[in-house]
Amino acid sequence: MKNYLTCIFLLISVTAFTQKKRFIKDGCDFLGDLHFNHGTDTIVIKANYQGYYKLMPLPVMKKLQLNKKLNVKDFRYSVAFIPLGCSKRFGNPCRDSNGKAMSMMNKLSIGQTVYLTCVVYQGYYNFPNELFYTIEKVRTKNLIP
Repeated sequence: MKNYLTCIFLLISVTAFTQKKRFIKDGCDFLGDLHFNHGTDTIVIKANYQGYYKLMPLPVMKKLQLNKKLNVKDFRYSVAFIPLGCSKRFGNPCRDSNGKAMSMMNKLSIGQTVYLTCVVYQGYYNFPNELFYTIEKVRTKNLIP
């Protein structure tokens, strides 16, 4: 019984240690304070939606595909946004392999507050000094407790 309880405690401790606490990020420095696990980190950016546009595959995406980190075909367009507390406009590829994200985008208004769940790739850059990230989900509500 003692070994059983020790094993459960150890499992809970390891799980708690390895899970990352995600926080809502805003401002121009939303790529700061990252905690990579196996070469990626997931962040949520609170931003004002600015529209979407057709994606031209970026050289960094082709590199990531060669390294089996993403499939370029899952990304058909980029989402433009301005993080809250920042005046700079950003735009990055948005994953939409099933069409749900496009459906969501068509319902949004320019300037509407959105929460962008993004994956940041360690060691991959789209621009000098700006880590490459993809937008995985776009929501109008904060789902992080």
